[in-house]
This record gives sequence, C-alpha cells and structure tokens, in this order.
Amino acid sequence: MRPNADLIVVKTGTPGPILSSGTVTYTLTYRNAGPSQATEVQIVDTPPAGFTFSSASPEPASTAGGVLTWNIGSLDAGDSGSIAVMGTLTGEGTSIDRVNTARISSRTTPDPVPGNNTGTSTTRVLQPDLSITKTDGQTTAQPGDELTYTLTIRNSGPITATNITITETPPIPITDPRWTAGSNGSYTQIISELGPSASVTRTVTLRLPNPLPEALRSQIANVAAVRVPCCTDPMPGDNTSTDDDLPIAGHVGDFIWLDADGDGQQDPGEKGQANVPLELLDPATGRVLSTTLTDGSGGYGFDGLRLGQYAVRISARWRSRIRRSSGSSARRRAAARARLSSALWRARAARAAITALLTRMGLRPARSITG
Repeated sequence: MRPNADLIVVKTGTPGPILSSGTVTYTLTYRNAGPSQATEVQIVDTPPAGFTFSSASPEPASTAGGVLTWNIGSLDAGDSGSIAVMGTLTGEGTSIDRVNTARISSRTTPDPVPGNNTGTSTTRVLQPDLSITKTDGQTTAQPGDELTYTLTIRNSGPITATNITITETPPIPITDPRWTAGSNGSYTQIISELGPSASVTRTVTLRLPNPLPEALRSQIANVAAVRVPCCTDPMPGDNTSTDDDLPIAGHVGDFIWLDADGDGQQDPGEKGQANVPLELLDPATGRVLSTTLTDGSGGYGFDGLRLGQYAVRISARWRSRIRRSSGSSARRRAAARARLSSALWRARAARAAITALLTRMGLRPARSITG
C-alpha cells in the first residue's frame, strides 16, 4: 500500500476587537496524524491585508510577497510542532474582520484527509472616526476684537481613540499655555483619550491687532485639524475645520504739503512732500499704532483700522529738522511757527468708513479724509 499521511494545521490568533495598528500574535499548530511519515512538508501562511510582519519563531524560510513559508522537511506519524507569528494589523473603515490563512502540505506524500490542511484565524479590527468643528460664533470681525473659537472634537467610531492631536493654525500668534507652539504658526494640544460616541471641546482666544496686517484684510481664517496616531481615519474629510470671518475695517488717508505762507490753503508752488514720516496714534492713550511715509506726491494712508477716531502726526525727528532750517527773518520765523503749530482737523467719513481725527504738525491736511 502506498504511504500516506494526514497532515493537520490549526491556526489561532488574537480574536479582537483590537485597535487598528495594534499588535497581533498568531499560533500555527501542526501534526502528522499518520499513518505514514510525510516528507518535504511545507507550511505556508498568508497574512491578511493590513498585516505587517515583525517576527516569527522559528523564522520562516521565505517572506516573499508578504507570504510566510516554512520548510518542515520530514514529519513522522504522531509528530507535531508549532510556529508563532507576531506583527501589527490595521483596519479599514470603523470595523473590519481580517482573516489569516495557513496551509500545510507535502510535496511527496499523499494526504487522505485534505480538508484539515488549512487553518484560519479571524481578528476584528476597529478604528476611531474623529471629526472636528470650530466656530467663533460670528461672521465678521473688526481690528482689535477679541475672538474666542470653540473646537468640538467627536469620536463617532466604535473604539476609544488615544493620544489625539489637535493642530490649531490661528490667524495671529497666541500665548495660551494650554497650546504648544509648533512650526509654521501652528499650535498643538493632546487629548489623552476619547471614547466611542464621545465628544470634547477646547477653546482658543486671541485679539486681532489694530491695524490688521495686510494678509488679514480680506479674510480672517482660523484652521484646526485632528488626528490620531494609530490609524488612518475612515472619513478624513471631517478631520479639518475652518472658521472664516469677514474683516470690517476702515482707512485714514490724506495729503501733506509744505504750507509756506501758513494760510491753510495749498497755493501754487506748494508741492506735496515726499517721504514725510507719519505716526498713527490712539487718541485715548497716545500710543503709536502704525507708521508710514508719504509717497512721491505727498499722499499717505493707513489701512485695516478699527472703526473709530485716530490722530495722525508728523514724527518728532522730522519736526526738529524743520526747526533747524526755518531761517532767521521775522517772516520765516512766523511761517515756521505756523507750520509747527498743532491743531485738530476732524472729518466724518461715509457710514461704512471711520471718523478720523488728524493732528497736523506744520504741514496742513488736504480737503478730506476718505473712508
């Protein structure tokens, strides 16, 4: 009678559920139920999608294509052995069953019971499903406004998410100690864990500068993102949220010329003065908010301003230069005094503009301030 051997393999593994990217261990138990010795015995283990091999005992003869192969050689009737395989397993979606299959065979010895040559192990892999929304509760903002953004992070998945990272990219730097400064103007905060169907909120508070930087004069955008290191989120489209506010800001601008005769009118020959250094002041505190120089024709402007009143003055250094060059005759001294005298010139702009308070020092303003 021709020799034959009933080869059997049984595969067990971590049943789960496990968190995606978690560690799994598979055990392959094999034996020869006889009646004869089997020769050129081989075991082939085909791991499931998402499996990353880390080690095995004993080590496989081949791992080509992700398939693990052991050459057992001869196996006497009644002999047995086991193989342990370790690795990590990732999922898809919020829940998936990953099936690992192993097969034992002999190249030379027939098997009378081929139905037990295969063993399988199924592991359920779960992933959290994170989302984030953010809002400051308004759609417009002025320079100088304090904005408080509320970030809501939710886990819609079937398993707890751990070590969640929130990345906040505000429109301006923040100094909140709860947030850790990162690169490219971003800040991070860690949530240690968030259970299934649970949510948490975090806040970010900032005060917009006045004047607004040019980059914020068309849109004030604040972006937040959430991620968990273990997994690829099954619905990544809701991992980022942006709050946009339309800036409401005004403009102060006019024209500077040398009023040689002190009559308050721009007479022929009284040209606009280029490169005159100007300071924009908060009239309530006297604090300098911004500086600029007049252009080649004497024009100037301050943009991105909160609606309200402001003062504009010529810098002290430039006024000192005028004093030194004013001359000694009575007429020129009088003209210098007129040019250096301080006065307030008020104008109310259109409804959507700002009311500007212009302090002029020696150089008189033009006819209007535009808003």
